[in-house]
Amino acid sequence: MENRHGLLVNAYLTEATGYAERIAALHMIEPFCDRPQAITLGADKAYDTKDFVKDLRSIKVTHHVAQNVNGRRSAIDGRTTRHSGYEVSLRIRKRIEEAFGWIKTVAGQDKTKFRGRDRVGWAFTFAAAAYDLVRLPKLIGGIVMTGAASNCRLIGRWRIVAADIWDRDYLDLVEPAVITITPDGSGEIAFGAMQANLDIGYSGSSVSFTWYGFDEMDEVSGDGHAELLDDGSVEITFAYHNGDEAILKAKPQTFSTAC
Repeated sequence: MENRHGLLVNAYLTEATGYAERIAALHMIEPFCDRPQAITLGADKAYDTKDFVKDLRSIKVTHHVAQNVNGRRSAIDGRTTRHSGYEVSLRIRKRIEEAFGWIKTVAGQDKTKFRGRDRVGWAFTFAAAAYDLVRLPKLIGGIVMTGAASNCRLIGRWRIVAADIWDRDYLDLVEPAVITITPDGSGEIAFGAMQANLDIGYSGSSVSFTWYGFDEMDEVSGDGHAELLDDGSVEITFAYHNGDEAILKAKPQTFSTAC
């Protein structure tokens, strides 16, 4: 995944051996090492090994790898962590989980329908390409707002204040429950222990969406819609795939850009 736009630029399927992910990372980054500008590679704690860091240094790739200091000494030292770009890379790196969540839930790759690494690899790569195709219109839309989105009265950040099947304490379990609707075809919703990204379609006083995210580390997805009511509040129908359906009520936050 490239950092600027969160698009997937390569996909490589391996067997689960405990070290195959690190080999795959080297395989995918090596073709870009002859570029004149500096290259960084962000990765989680599983990549914090002396051999992996040494291999990255040998091909002149800056290792923005999360430190693993759980009962051991990290291979990442102050020469890397002191730079502001290190923290930026670690923060952006987490966006890869959005792609994996979409590929597993929306693209149906949580349980493959194929046998053999070649066929499973083809399906995984195809799903990764589909994810980019879904993302591209949103990136373009971020530059030129579509007419439907520009006329939508729900653009903004809304505070979720009530639900028909959960109480307020649950809604605000981790942080204040909110739904954010942006004009570029995307959004976010968070309540309870659930956080999810939205793919949005617009009309003047309502939006429809599909969503995918995590609830207590479990991958979840579904669909829904939100409608602006006469009293200025928003009623949200929020449905889990093969699960519950809830009716949420939201009010604009003081800094909402709803118009």
